[in-house]
Amino acid sequence: MGVEVGRNCLIFNADFSTEPFLVQLGNHVTVSHGVKFITHDGGVWIFREEHPELDIFGAIKIGDNTCIGMNAIILPNTEVGENCIIGAGAVVKGRFSDNSLIFGNPAKVILSTTLQKKLYLMSPNRIDTKNLGYKSKRNAIIEHYKSRNRRDYRTKRLQSEMRILLVADNLVAGGRERRLMEFVKYLIELKYKISLVILKDSIHYQEILNLPINFYVLRRKIKKDPTVFFQLFRIFKDFKPDVVHSWGGMASIYSLPLSKMCKKPFVNGMISNSHCNFLSKLWFRSRLTFPFSDVVVSNSHIGLKAYKANHNKGMVVPNGFNFSRLNDVPEKRDVLAEINLEIPNSSILVGMVAAIDNRKDFACFVLAGLELMKKGKDVYFIIVGDGPDRRMLESMISATYADRFVFTGRKEGVERFVKLFDIGVLATFGEGISNSIMEYMAFEKPVVATDVPGNREIVDDGVTGFLVPVRDYVVLANKIEYLIDHPLEAKEFGKRGKKIIQDKFSIEKMTNQYLGIYEEILLRN
Repeated sequence: MGVEVGRNCLIFNADFSTEPFLVQLGNHVTVSHGVKFITHDGGVWIFREEHPELDIFGAIKIGDNTCIGMNAIILPNTEVGENCIIGAGAVVKGRFSDNSLIFGNPAKVILSTTLQKKLYLMSPNRIDTKNLGYKSKRNAIIEHYKSRNRRDYRTKRLQSEMRILLVADNLVAGGRERRLMEFVKYLIELKYKISLVILKDSIHYQEILNLPINFYVLRRKIKKDPTVFFQLFRIFKDFKPDVVHSWGGMASIYSLPLSKMCKKPFVNGMISNSHCNFLSKLWFRSRLTFPFSDVVVSNSHIGLKAYKANHNKGMVVPNGFNFSRLNDVPEKRDVLAEINLEIPNSSILVGMVAAIDNRKDFACFVLAGLELMKKGKDVYFIIVGDGPDRRMLESMISATYADRFVFTGRKEGVERFVKLFDIGVLATFGEGISNSIMEYMAFEKPVVATDVPGNREIVDDGVTGFLVPVRDYVVLANKIEYLIDHPLEAKEFGKRGKKIIQDKFSIEKMTNQYLGIYEEILLRN
C-alpha cells in the first residue's frame, strides 16, 4: 500500500486513504477496526471551479508503542508521539507529545499514559487473562464479576463509614493549606467523618473553627517535642481512623509511626512544590517517610520527579477549585474602596497573589510594571499577599509610580481581588500546580506566568495565557502589554482557561481522586 510500518505492529481493518505513502507507523503500534487515516483536505472541492488543480495534502506520523482505538479518525498534518493511547472515535489533528492519552472530538490530551497505567493497575475491572485459553478466560471473567459484586458492597460500606484523619503542619495562608480547606469542606458536604490535626497554632483560615469537624491543635513546648506523639496517639485512639493522610513534612514525620503502629493505611501528602534540595529538611523527611507510606501524593508531576518518589507509590492529584467561591463576591467598587483605590473605569488592573518571599519573583513583577509605566500605559499593579521581602519591593518603586502599585497585605477571601484583575500574573522560580493560577483562570482572567514545569501543567501557552522565561521582566512586560492591546484575544484566553479548570481541576475531581485512593488502599489492606 505504501504505508511505512514499523516492527511488531497489529493492524486490523483500517483505511489508509488515497495517499498511504504519507502515513508512517512506528514500532509496536496497534490500529483497531474502522480507523481512518485522512491524508488530504476534501474541503478544496468548493474552490475547484476557480482553481481546478487545487489539492492540499498532509502527512501523518504515529510514534512507537501507540494504540489507536476503534473508529478513530486521524486528520492530515498530525504527529503523535510515543507511548500514546488514542481513544475510540477520537478525531485527531495536530501535534501530541509522548505519553499522552488522547480522547474526544476535537481530540485533546486528558491524562498522561503514566497515570493511565496506574489507573489500569488499580482498576476494579483488571483481569489478567491474556495468556489463558477461551474456557479458562471465560471462567476467570465470570468469577471476577461475582467477586466484584461482593467488592462493590464492601466499597459502599466503606464510603458510608470511612473515618478520615488529616494531619497538617499548620493552616497558614498557602496553596497547600487552601487546598486542604477546600477538601475538608467538600468532604463535609459528602457526609464523611473527619478529624483535622495541625501541629502549630498558625491559623489564617479562621473558617475552620466554625466547621462541623473534630479539630485539634497540638501545641509544642519545644521545636521537636516528643509529647506530640502522645497527644496524637490519644486522637488515634479516640477517633479510630480508617485512613491517615498527612499534609506536610513534619505532619508525615509525626503521624506515620502511629499509622504503622495502629495498622492504618497512610497517604503521604507532603509534596506541594517543585524542588527538593539534596540533604535539605524536605529531603530527609521524604527519605524517612516515603518507603513506609502506602501512597505518595503530589499535586504536580514535577513534584514527584523532584522528590524522586517511587513510581509504584507516587500519584498526582491536581489541585481542585471550588466554583462556589465565585458566588457572592463583592462588587468592584466595594473592593476598590477597601484598598483605597480610585481609578478610571478604563484603567487596567494587573494582579499577583502570592506570599512575598524568595520562592516568588515579585522583583520581576515590579520591574515589568515599571517598564509599562515608562511606556505610559494606564495600568495599576495589585500585590495580594505579604512576607519578608515586602519592604525590599517597596524600595524598588520610585515616588513617581508609587500610587500605581497597591500592596493589600495578607487577605482572606482573595476571590474579591482576583475578580478585580484584568490580567493575572505569577512570577516565580519554581512551582507545583498554583492555586493562584487556578483562581485567575476560574475567574476567566488571561494568565502570564513564568515558564517552569508546574506552570506548564496548567497554562497552555498562547491558548489560555503566556509563559515567559524566568527573571525576564522585559518579556513579562511585553506579554502583559500584548494582552492590554488585544482585549478580545485576552477575553478568549480567559474563557478557555475557565473551561480547563472546569474539566481538569474541579474540587469534585480532586476529592474523587483522593477518595478513590483511600478506598483502594483500604480494600487492598
